[in-house]
Amino acid sequence: PMYFFVNQRNFDLANRIERGLEAMINDGSFDKLFLNHPSIVDVVKRAKLSERRVFKLLNPDLPKETPLGDPRYWLQLQ
Repeated sequence: PMYFFVNQRNFDLANRIERGLEAMINDGSFDKLFLNHPSIVDVVKRAKLSERRVFKLLNPDLPKETPLGDPRYWLQLQ
């Protein structure tokens, strides 16, 4: 996960960032930008993700608001 931190009193900035990222996720431009960034392309290629095994672990310390069930927020590569 990647997080953006802003001053806790700057609600407007936090909301603008959240709305912008949500809009990018919904229209596909976030994945296009993220997956074509040179450092990400290199990391994904070297990670050989298709050869890895996935272990799903429960983490009771995650906030209840963590959107674990929303696949838009998680890297899904074939």
